[in-house]
Amino acid sequence: MHVTKLGQWVKFSNIYRYSAMSSTLPVYIYYSKRKLLLLVFVSFVFDLLGLWCTTINPGQPWSLSLHPFSKYGLIGILVLIGGLCIGYVYIKKMKDNDPVITIDNEGIKRRKGKTIYWQDIESIEIQQVKTSSSNSNSYTNRAVVPIFREPQKYYSEGSQKLLGNLSEYRTDPPVQFMTTNLNCSTDELLSILETGLAEFKTRH
Repeated sequence: MHVTKLGQWVKFSNIYRYSAMSSTLPVYIYYSKRKLLLLVFVSFVFDLLGLWCTTINPGQPWSLSLHPFSKYGLIGILVLIGGLCIGYVYIKKMKDNDPVITIDNEGIKRRKGKTIYWQDIESIEIQQVKTSSSNSNSYTNRAVVPIFREPQKYYSEGSQKLLGNLSEYRTDPPVQFMTTNLNCSTDELLSILETGLAEFKTRH
């Protein structure tokens, strides 16, 4: 994690905490090369699995002859294409050296999405967030979630137009930060954002 030297962050148990000195901002969060490399390896395993499926002969499951148009072969081709696409995306991210999130005196600046201003945030917490809208296939993941004074301001424009006035009754968080690909943990990110919010409240 890259932290500028405008203040001091002290590392305790792998979490950066503010040492109550001068301003610590800005802080830059990047993609984690180690996490992305692991995901590339997983996609490579899927590629091998897909390639193996294209060689399956129902009568001789361990034969090495290609059967791309059999039932297993078609499944293998889909798995192979999916693995290649996923691997390409993660390899491309590994070459990305620009900050994904910038936390400064103004707020939280995301590469994709509007800036989140400190004055719009009441608090920040960790929530269990669903990663799918389907109840049968959804699962939860830990995410850092800002609690907004006016949540409607941060829902996407597309969802606002689709739901109209009903958007004010939404209970899902408009913004959530997952650290799956980032060079910090969920607890580290929460600590940094809470400190940034506390500094803003101190200045105002």
